[in-house]
Amino acid sequence: MTNCGFSSAARTAMTSVTSGGIDTAALGAQNWRAGDTSAFPEWFVSFHTDLSNQIASITQPALLLWGDNDPLSPVAVGERLNALLANSALHVVRGGEHDLASVHA
Repeated sequence: MTNCGFSSAARTAMTSVTSGGIDTAALGAQNWRAGDTSAFPEWFVSFHTDLSNQIASITQPALLLWGDNDPLSPVAVGERLNALLANSALHVVRGGEHDLASVHA
């Protein structure tokens, strides 16, 4: 990932957001770490830091695409990220699950 002019904290937030970067359990998400995680890098599985404060510093436009039928990352997670990001839009796909991109692309 190139620097793109972002601060170190913002770059850290962007690279970590794939694991949520927020407390997803409090938003109704299932614990995906309880299953087989062998396909994921160790850092991805072990990362548990709440990045809410850093995420809020990201000003780059972001389009958040969320499925309304995703037990691993429910719409509440997208709504939380949308509230944290200064310049974002949330689009919820009816019937979308966690594999939203591969099914609906």
